Amino acid sequence: MGILHVVATPIGNLEDVTLRALRVLREADLVLVEDTRHTRVLLDRHGIKANRLVSLHAHNEAARCARALEVLDAGGQVALCSDAGTPLLSDPGARLVASAIAAGHAVSPVPLRELADAFGDRRACVARELTKLHEELARGTLSELAARFADGARGEITLVVEGISDELRDAAAPQPGDLDAEIRARLARGEGVREIAASLAAASGIPRRQIYARALALRDTAPPARRAPSDRGD
Repeated sequence: MGILHVVATPIGNLEDVTLRALRVLREADLVLVEDTRHTRVLLDRHGIKANRLVSLHAHNEAARCARALEVLDAGGQVALCSDAGTPLLSDPGARLVASAIAAGHAVSPVPLRELADAFGDRRACVARELTKLHEELARGTLSELAARFADGARGEITLVVEGISDELRDAAAPQPGDLDAEIRARLARGEGVREIAASLAAASGIPRRQIYARALALRDTAPPARRAPSDRGD
């Protein structure tokens, strides 16, 4: 069976996106979005060429659902995005999620537990329905909160994550030789220069522009990839 990925995208700064979200958008057989022009900016910023990027809105949702289910029935992967944030019931796509579940396909959200993997088990707060009747503030580590809300949460959510300490930043900062090795490894895996710079800057505290310039230099001096042997023997 196929997998429908519900992908959270940045609300503002285009660098506020997880590595998993970028990978899903790169590898998906079909990417459904509210506005292709809006999502194209995000993809271009991170050097991603989506296989198939198509719009999904109220006027074409039935046809797009049928197309997405064809991809899922063939064992493919479909990514669903709104213009910003995580797609909700008020966004286009609720019908697609329901159809995918009814057809027996996996539906995988791409947001919260990834924070613990990327940032470490920092303290955080899930603020639900702020200033409203059912306001709730849940505090704990990222892993604790991920377990608590494993089945989801209703309402408008704000997530606040503790910043990295100076001690952890210093410990995580790679040495120059290690940094080059990490950049080369990521380039070999097919990651874009912008993606590498954003990820390593967040993890190490090294300015993004500095890492970006170094990644460009290493990419431009890397030896060309070896061609696979031809089936024809030439």
